[in-house]
This record gives sequence, structure tokens and C-alpha cells, in this order.
Amino acid sequence: ARAVAGALPFLTELIDLELGYSSIGEEGAQAVVGALVKTSSLSSLGLAGNGIGNVGAAAITKALAMNSKLISLDLRDNNLGDQAAEAISFALAANSSLTNLDLSENHIGSKGAVATASALAKNLSLTYLDLAENKIDDEGAKALAAALASNSSLLTLHLGDNQISGDGAKGLSSALMANQTLTTLGLSKNVIGDEGAKAL
Repeated sequence: ARAVAGALPFLTELIDLELGYSSIGEEGAQAVVGALVKTSSLSSLGLAGNGIGNVGAAAITKALAMNSKLISLDLRDNNLGDQAAEAISFALAANSSLTNLDLSENHIGSKGAVATASALAKNLSLTYLDLAENKIDDEGAKALAAALASNSSLLTLHLGDNQISGDGAKGLSSALMANQTLTTLGLSKNVIGDEGAKAL
């Protein structure tokens, strides 16, 4: 990973870097993401399944604040949790280039979802957000719903395989009535029940 990071500033034509499931860990993620601020061409970065943890997430937060070229970031299956999600969301709120963000399979709960929702309320560029296979419950769903009511850029939101019940589904339903841009909402493998389904 360090070798790749060292070469990045010189690969001026590189647009897409995929390092998913490469066992780079926290230090590798730090090195790659650190080099991200020095490259002017990279627009897509895949770091899925690398165990980057909070240290890697902190590095990504700094990079997102400084990089204006990256449009797609895949961080799924990295065991990030709420603390990392909060850090990334803080940077996302100020970022104006990222359009695709995958945070699925990361043990993100309500705190992380609330932080992400806060970022969505401010972010004007993100069009695709994947939060599937996390631990988001009704509190997180309602926070995201409130953000959707004012967000005008997001087109796709995946929340499948979480812990959202009918109450959370009702909140999302109310948001959909106010939102004019969202075209895809994934809610499979939740426990929304009949009432949630009727509301949607």
C-alpha cells in the first residue's frame, strides 16, 4: 500500500484506484489516503474490506476536506462503527465533489446515522449513499428522513438489512412527500411490517 501511495502523485492519468479486500489495514489506508491530496486525477477510490478502522477513517476525513476531485468512495465492510461514521460525516458536510459513498456493512448505529443525516442536510453533491447492512434503527431512520426533507441532491439511498421498524418507515414516508429528487430507496430486510409498508 505504501508503494502504491508513493507512486500516486506521479500517476497523472490514473482515474480509478481499486484496493478492495487487499488487507492494507489502518497504516496502508493512511498512506493511500495521504497521497490522495497530492494527486489531481483520481476520481474513484475503492477501499472495501480492508479493516481501516478509526485511524483510516480519520485520514479519510482530512483528505475529503482537502481533495476536490474524488467523486466516488467505497468504504464498505471496514468495521468502522459510529465514531468513524461521525468523522467522515463531518468532512462530508463541507465536501462539494463526492457523489457516491458506500458505508454499508460497517456496524453503524443511530449515532453514525444521525451524523450522516446532519451532513446530508448540508451537502449538495452526494447522489448515492449506501448504508445497508448496518445497525441503524428508527432513531437513525428518522434523522435521515429529516435530512431528506431538505436535501435536493441525493438520488439513491440504501438502508436495507438494518433495524428499522414501521415507525422509522413512517418517518421516511413523510420525508418522501417533501423530497422531490430521491428516485431509489432500499428498505429490504428490515422489520417495517404492515403499517410501515402502508405508509410507504
